[in-house]
Amino acid sequence: MGYLILGYDFDCREFQYQGRTVQGLVFEVKTNEKISRRNRENITVELSQKNGFWVRLHQNAKGIKVEPYKSYAAVPCKDAPWQLEQIEISHKALMKHADCFYDQLNGFPGSEYYIE
Repeated sequence: MGYLILGYDFDCREFQYQGRTVQGLVFEVKTNEKISRRNRENITVELSQKNGFWVRLHQNAKGIKVEPYKSYAAVPCKDAPWQLEQIEISHKALMKHADCFYDQLNGFPGSEYYIE
């Protein structure tokens, strides 16, 4: 059985992580492989300074299995600083920079891909 990974993008104030300047954050959730387009719209991810990332489901969501997957920091590429690349960041490391978060919601994934 496969899974659909949905990635949600977030803005933040810049901070340093592993010697690199973080310019944004990405949070991925793992869902059912065959989730309908309508049910995708029932998933919202929240970023808060107090609690980090939260996954929220609309009350009309049915048959959805959603769980946190991975968190990434968006940093300039070493060879092409005008482009961003993602480096994985743990929840613990992420929360050390919570003062750089903007409290926000995102209900529209910016990326999606399948895994087995």
